[in-house]
Amino acid sequence: NNITVKCDPLNPGDDHHGILKARFLASWASWRGNYQTKEVDKVLYDFQKDGSRYDKFFPDWIPNSIASNICKPKRKVEDKGKVEDATQDSVVFTSNNTAVHEVFDRCIKVWDSVYKSRAYVHVFEQDGISVHDLVESRNIVHYISDGYKEYARWEDKLFEKDPDGSGKPVIKDKAVENDEQLTIATELKELMNREMYIRQVDAR
Repeated sequence: NNITVKCDPLNPGDDHHGILKARFLASWASWRGNYQTKEVDKVLYDFQKDGSRYDKFFPDWIPNSIASNICKPKRKVEDKGKVEDATQDSVVFTSNNTAVHEVFDRCIKVWDSVYKSRAYVHVFEQDGISVHDLVESRNIVHYISDGYKEYARWEDKLFEKDPDGSGKPVIKDKAVENDEQLTIATELKELMNREMYIRQVDAR
């Protein structure tokens, strides 16, 4: 069954009220129409480049986070040899966004309210689902929500401009809060400095 839920993937956040800013973690754009690859690449680059309208929602610790594909529509031939596209140009954008924690939190809040009065518990028990299973499922959803909120709390930028003007990325110390972030920042720095490569080992 299809389910529609409400969350704001462009939520700017509010520190005063404890509202976390939304971030795009990984995304996919499916283009349908007579698009050129360079056109699609430019749009996606402009979408998440520094200084763009949506730049603050794309953290630099996930570079080039939008994958894409182009689907060429079938063509049909009208009378008198006139060729027309069978469908109009369109694009579908799918994203893994930290804002989805809003949905999980609402579900948990409702679940806690219902479970407090043990409402409908007997219905699940009749179907062979124990109270332990229900609580475990609730905790799993809570764990997933906490994971999204953890990423939402991370700094947008792990790097800052080099004061020497060399153009090389400099890791922002205050943005690194744990070993995972340090590992990501180090690997990205090596990648941007072109220091990360595969060595061929002589097997002889």
